[in-house]
Amino acid sequence: MVANAVYTITPTLRLLDLQPPVAGHERFIGAYLFCGARNVIVDVGPRAAIPNLLILLAELGINRDAVDYVVLTHIHIDHAGGIGTLLKELRRARVIAHPRARPHLIEPEMLWRASRESLGSLA
Repeated sequence: MVANAVYTITPTLRLLDLQPPVAGHERFIGAYLFCGARNVIVDVGPRAAIPNLLILLAELGINRDAVDYVVLTHIHIDHAGGIGTLLKELRRARVIAHPRARPHLIEPEMLWRASRESLGSLA
């Protein structure tokens, strides 16, 4: 269980506090979850936050195959770094991202290098 990690904004919108296991980053990285006819996650955080995201989905009763879309607002590691790891678990989800982000999602090495230099283990 991820303690105190779900904030209900409206009946169909929740803010998920991803609480990555990195000291000093509590209540720092979140994702939005829209639940309704389609289930949509907005931003996923870094790879270190994906286990907590999956736990929160399960706690909310959202089956991994019931997530339809993941929207990435931009591809900085703290917003999209865990997308590859997450998609291995969310087999039906489709990713929506800006066209200029797509090359970095396909071949992220340059982005990863810069992120590791600035974020260290959080990346």
